[in-house]
Amino acid sequence: MAHRQIYQVDANWKLALENYLECYHCATSHRAYAKLHTLQDLDERVADLNQAMWDRSEAQTGIKGISAETYESYSHEKVFGTSVYSNRYALYEGFLTGSEGGKPVAPLMGKFKDYDGGCGDLQIGINSFMLNYPDHCVLYRFTPKGLTATDMEIVWFVRGDAKEGVDYDKDSLTWLWHHTTLEDEHIILRNSEGVNSRFFEPGPYHPEFERCCMDFVDWYLKAIR
Repeated sequence: MAHRQIYQVDANWKLALENYLECYHCATSHRAYAKLHTLQDLDERVADLNQAMWDRSEAQTGIKGISAETYESYSHEKVFGTSVYSNRYALYEGFLTGSEGGKPVAPLMGKFKDYDGGCGDLQIGINSFMLNYPDHCVLYRFTPKGLTATDMEIVWFVRGDAKEGVDYDKDSLTWLWHHTTLEDEHIILRNSEGVNSRFFEPGPYHPEFERCCMDFVDWYLKAIR
């Protein structure tokens, strides 16, 4: 564990969680993230990049089945509260990991033998997620603290034998997701002000970018019933 930080946001946990579940806002709100990650675009526009990464991922990383996909999340979960989701998608050409400039920031993790230009999403339960790059992982956890208070916890992981100041620089390692989270705080707080306004009217979800949000809402309504 290279670093752990809690970002306290004055908003309901469902607003914080929904913000994480969709990337509709990524292109305009997270310029550094969007420059690297194809998740910010429509599937049809990045299909060739993703397919090329999937085709080379096993041979290049040395990890069998690394790009296998699982979607048993929220309304699709098999047992209540046991949501799990795994997916791997491409970074844009020329970028290797989730950092400022997409350059490596730590030694390759686990059994990785090379970068393949991809990264992986993993969901664990209702409100915990992990974003996996070949050289580091980022754990995101949302903890409700009150009606309008949520802790957004981030933990950065590196290879077990990596030493700070020798194998990685903490500021370089944490830069992308620290700044992305600060940008998210800005969005979530304003969403909260809007939702709690007497003028608020809910709008529709985007069928692709906000599919996970729709699944979450279906799950939540079923849960409270």
